[in-house]
Amino acid sequence: MEKFLTFMDILNSYLDEGQVIDFVKNAGSSAVNLSVSNDINLLDPQFPITRRIQIENLITITEKELPKVKYADLFLYLSKQAINIGLYGLAEDILNLLIKKIEKVEKLKDYLANSYFNLSEIYFRQGYWKKAESSVLKAKKIFHSEKNRSGVFKCENLLGAVLGEKGDLNKALKNFSKVLLQVNPKKERYLYAMIESNLGVLNQAIHNFDESVTYLTRALVYFEQTGDLTRIAEMKYNLANVFYLKKQYSNALPKLDEAIKAASEAENLNILCLCFITKADALVNLNDYEMAGAVIDLAMNISNKLNDRLSIAEVYKIKGKIEFALKNYDYAENLLLTSLRLNRELENKYNMAETCLSLSKLYKAKRDYKVAAKYQITALLYFNEIGMQPPSGDSVA
Repeated sequence: MEKFLTFMDILNSYLDEGQVIDFVKNAGSSAVNLSVSNDINLLDPQFPITRRIQIENLITITEKELPKVKYADLFLYLSKQAINIGLYGLAEDILNLLIKKIEKVEKLKDYLANSYFNLSEIYFRQGYWKKAESSVLKAKKIFHSEKNRSGVFKCENLLGAVLGEKGDLNKALKNFSKVLLQVNPKKERYLYAMIESNLGVLNQAIHNFDESVTYLTRALVYFEQTGDLTRIAEMKYNLANVFYLKKQYSNALPKLDEAIKAASEAENLNILCLCFITKADALVNLNDYEMAGAVIDLAMNISNKLNDRLSIAEVYKIKGKIEFALKNYDYAENLLLTSLRLNRELENKYNMAETCLSLSKLYKAKRDYKVAAKYQITALLYFNEIGMQPPSGDSVA
């Protein structure tokens, strides 16, 4: 079973008691960032710098002292830490260094596969689909040769997530459903919960809300039992998102605040960014444009740090919605066109369709009915390509 470890957990696992005391003492004022039990401000620009120094120092301390198996184990945990707080360059360096050290060591093939898998997660989170697929296929090949079923299915799960993020929701749904049938829910419970969580997200997108809540709730119960803070935050966000998608915006806001708290405890900027994006859009739909603007700026700050291009595209779309509501039509047009361009680059047809609908409404407001009709038709074509119906309702975008 995969485990969630805080940075302090990692220290206690790989250093003896005296080394931990020395490490914390030498961290000076940055020691407050060593445990999630402290009041950590993930938005503090100093936090990722402090954590990077801590990770680099730990590598230096342990590099020559640990046996290869424990060294490989440590590097995988540190790469996940770096990924969670958006230090993708550092995570990639850690993984490439590990790959170089262990690629010819037969007994560490499983670690090699997981290194390629973690690399694929870095590329996935930034919207580099081809690089993500290339790395995950390398991982899958090694897992297969090692007869590691869970590893193979973990890779299939990520390949399905790529389909989902590109907007091919029906293909992704079929992929996850197929993998779920092959996974043993008792022996491979973590992986089963991961696939259920992805099925929950996809059922949200196609508005099967009851099924979505069932999958997500089951996954949340499991992750709470295992103490996986990252997955708990993720499930809380996705359950809050159900209220948002059902247009119950006032109910969504407190749930999103719970998810924001959970993401902070998990030290996970990716989930925190998603929470801020959804919260900002909920506030737009509640006509609280000033607060929405403040929250979406937080999301922009994080998504730029993470180079999360999908989130950046969403930020531009929501900023466009705010300016549309304020009748700043020219500025709204620029923002929405930027969002559309980014989504085209990312091949996300679902988001392209939604942004085209936003543009259609904008041009109707500008009385440019010919261009409005063009974007309306384009949106319907994109929805048709992915086998989805356009969202109903009369929200601003």
